[in-house]
Amino acid sequence: MSLFKNQSDLDDYTLKHYAEAASVISEMFAPDLEAIVHDLRDPDHSIVAIFNAHVTGRKIGDATSDLGRKRLSEDVPDRIVNYK
Repeated sequence: MSLFKNQSDLDDYTLKHYAEAASVISEMFAPDLEAIVHDLRDPDHSIVAIFNAHVTGRKIGDATSDLGRKRLSEDVPDRIVNYK
């Protein structure tokens, strides 16, 4: 038995927890680190949480980056360190 009615509910729950982690990380490294959570189910409006947005000026509802689009097509590795 699952706690969630469907996969979308589970995904939303997971994204909420990623957003909480991003908030903590952004506070630890403020003001110079921007932390973003993307929901790549909607690449044109993928930003669902953003902290220290002054770094890039992006906002909730903005599209994913070129890296996010490449990730969707699996053109990049699962783990990227020091992305610029």
